[in-house]
Amino acid sequence: MKPFIWLLLLALFQLFSAVAQADVPDYVLAYRLAVASYCAYAVNDLDDDHGKERARRCLTEAKKRDPQRLWSLDAQSTDVETYFDPRHSENAYLLARTKDGLILAFRGTLTPPIDPDGSIFHVARKTIEEHNLHVAGFQKFVEDWLRDVNAAANNGRHPGIQAAWEDILTHLDAKCGREPQPCFRDSLAHLDSEKGEKLFITGHSKGGALATLAALDIPNKFDVAPPVVYTFAAAKALTKRQAANEIARASKIWRFERADDLVPALAPDSTAFYWPWPYAHVGSLALLGAGRTKLFPPSPNGIYDPNDQDRIHSILFDAATSAPINVLASLAAFDLIGALKKVINGGEPACRKFIDAHFAVFSDVRELARNGDSSGPGFFVDDLTDGNNDKILWGYGQWCKLLKFID
Repeated sequence: MKPFIWLLLLALFQLFSAVAQADVPDYVLAYRLAVASYCAYAVNDLDDDHGKERARRCLTEAKKRDPQRLWSLDAQSTDVETYFDPRHSENAYLLARTKDGLILAFRGTLTPPIDPDGSIFHVARKTIEEHNLHVAGFQKFVEDWLRDVNAAANNGRHPGIQAAWEDILTHLDAKCGREPQPCFRDSLAHLDSEKGEKLFITGHSKGGALATLAALDIPNKFDVAPPVVYTFAAAKALTKRQAANEIARASKIWRFERADDLVPALAPDSTAFYWPWPYAHVGSLALLGAGRTKLFPPSPNGIYDPNDQDRIHSILFDAATSAPINVLASLAAFDLIGALKKVINGGEPACRKFIDAHFAVFSDVRELARNGDSSGPGFFVDDLTDGNNDKILWGYGQWCKLLKFID
């Protein structure tokens, strides 16, 4: 009888431990995946190899800055694949074999300046022009969702995000070629669960929305165990009704976002506008900002209390007040699109207020992983350079200085 009781107690302990672990994210893991999401922004169409070597250097150099926490990110060239859809270059990902498994990191829409010359002091004209095109694309990305353009749900999913995911999935599902780089199917097959290797899926902004759909579809599509999924400042990909249906499959998703960031409020929920397709997030939420972190496990019905109307208005109008006073100021009080344009076109202070809120989630997660220590490697904000002082990626704190603001 005693052995049975001990086995029962052990089983209950393991069960409660698993539940407890699900209630709190692994902040060091979140830091590693935040770095992977940041390095996914190295995928580009200016480098001859579409950013493969830049992304590898990004992972490796980040690991050098904080080897205690980022030890697994030391990647060789044959460990990295970068891809963007040639028809829709905004759909892109970074795939990396690491020492603890396989990371699939989806790139966001607003990409940093990429200088193929790697110089800190020189920014090529084409680099700035390309960056401004991405800013224009990001503005349209936000505008379309604020206006509810093409938001009619497709089987409970946002049609734009679903279309992007289907394009990428086609590539992920392709048979492996002879190229000396990882192929998704082959890399999945070589994961060694006995060594604790796992599939990690991550992404920032639109990349976070893509990561959400990937997390729901990949286990059945590729016959693998559910991945570990951490997203950062993710947009919504599911309608409210579909999100409620995905409680079980979304149980391993952790979302990290800031309360002052606009993008997680897109596509809007039922409070923001009057339409038949309100959207909602899935998984657990780590809400960051103001020197504290609030953790929200999934609600019983899978849906958080909607509040996008207040969030969108307060963020846009607060940021718009940082822009120079002009005729748009009066319009912005009544027009969300006008407020958005005022922010995007309003000079560096307004830009910084908007961009920093969207990307500061990376810095917040790094600080959490370092137990509140905000010193040390600040490459998310400043930049990431290698030992030769060649710039790998610009930090988000530098982007707004380079903008030629859009008319």
